[in-house]
This record gives sequence, C-alpha cells and structure tokens, in this order.
Amino acid sequence: MPEHNKKSQIWESAVLYVLMTAIIMVIVLEAGVPILQEMRDKAVFIQTRDNFISLNQHIEDVSNAGPGSQRLVPIQIKKGYLKIDNEKIKWYMDTKADVIEPMSKISTGNVKMASDSDVDAYESGNYLIIENFYAQAGFNKIGNESSFGNITSTNILDYMKFKGTGSVANGTFTLQIDGTSFEGNGYTKIDEEGYDKDRAVVRAFINTTSGANYTVTFTMYGDTDFMTVNIE
Repeated sequence: MPEHNKKSQIWESAVLYVLMTAIIMVIVLEAGVPILQEMRDKAVFIQTRDNFISLNQHIEDVSNAGPGSQRLVPIQIKKGYLKIDNEKIKWYMDTKADVIEPMSKISTGNVKMASDSDVDAYESGNYLIIENFYAQAGFNKIGNESSFGNITSTNILDYMKFKGTGSVANGTFTLQIDGTSFEGNGYTKIDEEGYDKDRAVVRAFINTTSGANYTVTFTMYGDTDFMTVNIE
C-alpha cells in the first residue's frame, strides 16, 4: 500500500476517535448536570434549614432576655426567596431534588419544612378563598349548616385569579350536574382553614328544587394552577 494511503488512514482514525470522545463527553455532561443541580439544591436546603434553626434560637434568646434586647442575625439565601406573611418568615425554593417527600412535613421545633405546601384557605368578607403560589379561587359564602341560603348553578364560584399573569377570570361560572343547571338551597364552607397546607377544599352542599341532594367538592393542591371538581 502506498505510504500516503497509510497516513490518510491514520488521520481519519484519529478524527473519528476525537469525535467519538467528544460525543461521549457531551452525553456524560448532559446526564450529570441535573444530578449536580440536585446536589446543589440539597446543599442549599440544608444550609437554609440550619439558618432558620439558628434564627429561631436567636428569637427565643431575645424573648427570654426581656425588653430592649437585640441581636444581629446574618442569613444567606443562595436560592429561592424569603417572605414575611401572617407573622411567619417563609422561604420558598423550587427544586426537583428529593429533599422532602411530596406533600409531607417535617418539624424541628418552631421550624417547619414542607413540600408542595403553599396552599392557604381562609374567609375574607363574603368570600371563601383558597389559593397557592400560582392561583387564587374566590367562592361566594352562602348560608351555613343551620341556615341554608339560595344556591344555584351560577353563584358558587365567583372568580379565578392566575398570579403569574395577573389575569382574573370572572363573570358567570356555570356548574352543571348531569348536564343540567340547578336551583335550590344549601351552603358553602371551607373544610379546614389554615396556611401552608398541601391542599385546600371548598364544599357546596346543595338541595335542589327537584328533591335531589348533592355535594360538590372543589380541591386546590400545592404547586398547581388548577382545581379539581368532584360531584357526589
């Protein structure tokens, strides 16, 4: 075989080897980046948890020391954000890392850690409100267990707000049972009021003019922008 053909074969083999090595490196990097990110998030979670435990101890020390006591407490937040709400200091972080089991809670003294627990349920004026980080739903407060009010297909849900865009869907929401509208009496209620829950439920108890009784359950879960509706 001529000398130049041998050199050509060696060069082509070297090029193929380099290309294959580059492809393998890309595959390894693409597979490894999510793992590295999850490891970083776990480290951030542990550090922030320890910061909150330390902060809680400082608060207790100041409380026990009496009026006028002060402490300077540095807190470093590498990811997520802090929020002071309902006399609580809250930290939120969006992650795919398995730091806490979904829809579960862990408590260390006054420090509570939870996954997908961003749902609040409360009354405000004439409304029953359930909301999470992404959405808020407002229901009309109708009657109660001992005094029923007028309830129809169109007066249960009043509005739905999507926080990411700021858009509000309101007007007339028509709820149909077996494909038809209804009228009657009954009441609406929140199953359990509270904050930082993994879900919130509003129920409408309906006695229709036709004599049928129904319970409509609206459920909002954490980390979602929708509700589920169940009719019994």
